Amino acid sequence: MPTIAELGSIQIRIYPRDHRPPHFHISTTYGEAVMLIADLSLVKGRLRKLTFGLCSNGPERTGDCLRMSGAGKTDEDDFVEAGGPMPVIRRAEPEVGYVIRVEWDDGREELIDVAPAILSHRAFVALRNNSAAFSAFKVRDRGDSLVWPDGQELSADWIQELAPRELDNEEFREAMAQLRLSLDGMAARLGIARRLVADYRKDRPIPKTVALATRYLLEHQQRAG
Repeated sequence: MPTIAELGSIQIRIYPRDHRPPHFHISTTYGEAVMLIADLSLVKGRLRKLTFGLCSNGPERTGDCLRMSGAGKTDEDDFVEAGGPMPVIRRAEPEVGYVIRVEWDDGREELIDVAPAILSHRAFVALRNNSAAFSAFKVRDRGDSLVWPDGQELSADWIQELAPRELDNEEFREAMAQLRLSLDGMAARLGIARRLVADYRKDRPIPKTVALATRYLLEHQQRAG
C-alpha cells in the first residue's frame, strides 16, 4: 500500500516505481501536492503554507505536519502552489489491453496506455495477462489514483505522465542520441521500418504511438540506471 503515514484525512503516500525523480505525495482535505525526497521542495500541487513549512523542515517533523495541517483558517493566502494543479480523475474505464479511458476533472478525456507502469514493477504482476483482474480497478474517492481489489494503486499523477504526448523531430533525434541507437537499432526497438526512423529524424510528423514508445524506451533506460 502506498500510504506510509496517516492521521485522519491527511496522508503521505509513496507509490512503487512512480515516475522520477523520487518523490512523495501529500494528500489533505485542502488539496494534494508532490514534494521531492532529495530536498523536500514542492514541485507540483497545492498545500497550506503551514503544511508545506513543517514538511520541508525534514522527516522528523512529519508528525507535526500531519497534526497541524488541518488546523486554523483556510484563506487563499494560506496556500502555496507550484508546478500547476495535481490531476484528478473523475472517471476511468478499461479499454483494450492496458489502455484506460480517463476523464479528468476538467472534462478532458484521454486514452492512456498504462503498460509501462503495469509491466515495470512486481506489485502489478497479478494484473498482467489477466484482463479481468486488470479491469477491476476503481477510482479512489479523492480521484488521486486508481485502486485494485488486492491493494495495487496507480497515481493519477503517474497516469497523466503516461498520457500520449507529441514528440517533435528534434526530441526524437535527442532520444536516439540518449539511447545510443543507430537507425537500424531504433527501427528494431520500435518495430518500424528503418526509412521511417530516418524520416522522423528529419521533418516527418511523429505518430503518438511512436512518441509513446520512444518515451517508454527513455524511461526504461533511466530506471535501469
